[in-house]
Amino acid sequence: MCDKLVYAARAGQLTAVQAYLDSGANVNCVNKHGRTPLIEACNAGHVKMVQLLIEHGAHVNARAWNLDTSLIVAARLGRKEVATCLLAAGADVNARGYLGLTPLMWACLAGRTSMIRLLLEHGAVLDEESQDGATALTWAAEEGHWEAVKVLLEHQADINFREKRYGVTVLIAAARRGHRELVDMLVRRGADINGQDYNGRTALHWAVLEEQPVAARVLIEQGADIDRKDNHGDTPLFWAAFTGSEEMVGILLAAGAVTDVKDRDGNTPLSVASRRGHAAVMALLESRQTSPEPAKKET
Repeated sequence: MCDKLVYAARAGQLTAVQAYLDSGANVNCVNKHGRTPLIEACNAGHVKMVQLLIEHGAHVNARAWNLDTSLIVAARLGRKEVATCLLAAGADVNARGYLGLTPLMWACLAGRTSMIRLLLEHGAVLDEESQDGATALTWAAEEGHWEAVKVLLEHQADINFREKRYGVTVLIAAARRGHRELVDMLVRRGADINGQDYNGRTALHWAVLEEQPVAARVLIEQGADIDRKDNHGDTPLFWAAFTGSEEMVGILLAAGAVTDVKDRDGNTPLSVASRRGHAAVMALLESRQTSPEPAKKET
């Protein structure tokens, strides 16, 4: 009977579900796919069904096979009315699901702004970290959800948080995906434009490495250090030479990037481009080799 009950809950068949429950069906049964009637009702967004199941004793914090709770499902899919019912019935707003993601993190991943506000109103922890060491703000920035980021910052999320695995900052997360408006907003709101990950790479390093010219231009315009070295001594120009991006090399050269800088192994951007066989980039670098400024004459 469980499979029939779960199917009816997912289909929103109130009369059928009521009949199954009246006949003694277990409201908290789990079907062969590891889903409860309540989780399936939340997945489908059937508010009245959710209310009916809760009235009959459905466990709001029961988990599916993938660690989803009903609230995680509702948050991910943006089912605000469903989430409201679940929270009123005692759903754990900070329950951890797959990879340690909370309902708030799932809402941020999906850019569900109204859901984010609802969860925060009910006590969702802002700077809770997933198993990867990322927060809701990191996830929202990575996906480029401008409004979600704005809401989180309004609630005092840590704008300079670095995730624990690689030390990626919120700004780096946005820049390496090329989210121009988000990069601009984060910098204007106080994000450390030269903040580095555990490899010493800044948001500009990553914008260059991932070939995101628009994000790179914004960072440069906002004052990013174009000659900042990472832990290996590589500046953003090294990475542009490595990828062979003529556009990125041109952007950095136009901004005054030093060309004769050396990394820890004695390589220069030109030698990197040569080793990678990027002839066009080599030509650009050779035409713009940095030369020392002439000494000023004493007066």
